[in-house]
Parts: sequence; structure tokens; C-alpha cells
Amino acid sequence: MTTCPNGLASLVLLAAPLLAAPPATHQRPYKGSGSPHFGSRMRVRAAEGWFARLMQGNTVKSKERAEQFKNELVSAMKLRQGPGNRKRVEKGIDDLVRNTEGQKSCRQVVKDGVWKLLWSSPSSSSNPFSTPDRILGGLTYQIIKSPRAANVVWWGGQKDKSAPQLFGGASIAKVGQDRTQLTVDSFALRIPGFPEVTLFNVTKQLALKVKDKPGGGERELSRNTDVLRTLYNDGALRISVGEENKIIYVHTVDQAPPPGVVAVTAEL
Repeated sequence: MTTCPNGLASLVLLAAPLLAAPPATHQRPYKGSGSPHFGSRMRVRAAEGWFARLMQGNTVKSKERAEQFKNELVSAMKLRQGPGNRKRVEKGIDDLVRNTEGQKSCRQVVKDGVWKLLWSSPSSSSNPFSTPDRILGGLTYQIIKSPRAANVVWWGGQKDKSAPQLFGGASIAKVGQDRTQLTVDSFALRIPGFPEVTLFNVTKQLALKVKDKPGGGERELSRNTDVLRTLYNDGALRISVGEENKIIYVHTVDQAPPPGVVAVTAEL
């Protein structure tokens, strides 16, 4: 038998359990556990559960913040056109897009259907007596039926089957996860009871002027094609921007558009 000083013996006796085996908590039997390491697994699972609840809580808070930003943006877009209100909407768009980055539910694929224009940068400050959803006094609808699309300025009522309208037809092609090439190939004025007036050849020759520069200045758009990039789309509200013309559009799904607008779908 080996002997050692009492102080050293005390240290050896204290250290022996640590050197010879795992901590006592790993050795205590647990009825029904079937494993001496059940306690460790339980602690790991508890930590995983805590982390999952934390992430779930963060997700809920993120969705709540996104809904708050969305509601603020929608409220701002209902105001009359003007430079001050335009800045408020642009800030609302920036806040919503930035605070929903990485949320798949806010970056959905654009689906076919009828979308109603709520706001655009050209219509944001051109007429102080109108709201941004009005183009030349009419409501604007975007009908998507891949691989075709149409923009319709509608001067009719909600239940009208026919009314004066500006019709613009285009082909669309997806060129990226959130990018769509749009090429306008027809443009006409339609008035019930009168022959259709084709304006596409005229628009090809004339540059389109939009009044959306800071301070109300104008700039020219001479292209009939552009790539639209989706900044936000939760299936009900969609924000997109033209990569070439830099125009921002905000659309919402219209569940009950005028019958005359729905009839355009058959033409696409």
C-alpha cells in the first residue's frame, strides 16, 4: 500500500471521483430513462425548447412590426397628392421593405389576377386635388395572366360592364427570382360606341414625361420595356420598382373588380 502525506491524501481523495468518472449527476439512475446520460439529453432538449420559443417570439414580433409598418403605409397612401405626402409614403415603403428583409411571407411570387394601383411615384404629387390611386381621374388596374399583362385606366363605376378606358397590353417574362421583364406592345383609347383609337405608334415616337423628380421636376421615359423588381409582396400588397425608369408602384389585390375590367382578362 502506498502512503502519502495527509494533505496530499486529502487532495487525492477529493479529486478521485472527478478523475475516475463523470460528475455524479451523470451517474444517478433515472427510472425509465434507459440511459445514464438521460439528464444531459434533457438539459439539451430544454435549451433547444427555450431557443425555439425565443425564435418563435422574435418571428411573431417581426410579423407584428411588419403589419404595423404596412398599416402606416396604407394610411399614408390615402392622403391627397403632394410632395410632403409623397415623402411620407416613400419613408413608409423604405421602412416596410427594410424591416421585412428575409421574411419569405413578404417576398412571395407574383400570382395571376387583378391588382389595383394604390400609389405610384408619377401619381404621388402631380394633382393636389386627387389621391395617388387616380390616373387622369380614373382608377388603374393591372391584370396579370402569364405570359401576358395589361394596365387599364378605368373611367367607370364599380359595377359597370363597359366604360371609357385606356388599355395597355404587354408581354411578361420572369428573368429572376424577384424580377420580371415587361414589354408594352399595345396602347389604345376605348370608348363604348366608338372605334378604338390606337395610340401605340404615337407613344413609340413620343417620349413619356413623368413628374416624379424631387421638387416636382420632369424626366423623360422613351423605352417601352423595363424590368420590374418586386420589393415586397405578401399576396395582398405588392411593391415593385422599374429598374430602368425607377418608377415605384404599389398594388393591392382586388377581389371584386368592375365586370368591364374582368372582361379584359379574356383578351390576354
